Amino acid sequence: MGSRPRSLLVLFDFSYQHYALGDVLTTQVNLAVMAIEQRLAHVDIVVAVNPYHPRRRCRASSRRPITSVIMSVFSCNPLIRSMRLVRDVRTLNALISSHHHLDEMPMWPDLEAHLKMR
Repeated sequence: MGSRPRSLLVLFDFSYQHYALGDVLTTQVNLAVMAIEQRLAHVDIVVAVNPYHPRRRCRASSRRPITSVIMSVFSCNPLIRSMRLVRDVRTLNALISSHHHLDEMPMWPDLEAHLKMR
């Protein structure tokens, strides 16, 4: 872990996660609580927008675009240290590997859930 403060890596992948404004806001509150309960100093957010699968397929959200309003909700988390917008799967995988596996930091969703796109 080194001298780096412990943080929660948050992966918000629009290709499978809900992105209604209320859902994203509720998730930010839940993530802050999760980090506090684990005595983590920060939350590092990676927002993934895959150009080939830009958003979750469901009746309610399939027509709505991802907007700057939705993106700005991520900044509501009081523990946020960084936020990255990633459009490339290889870059996303590198961020997960370097933060989660090499530093042994907690991740939400956990790696298994992310790989299953749940």
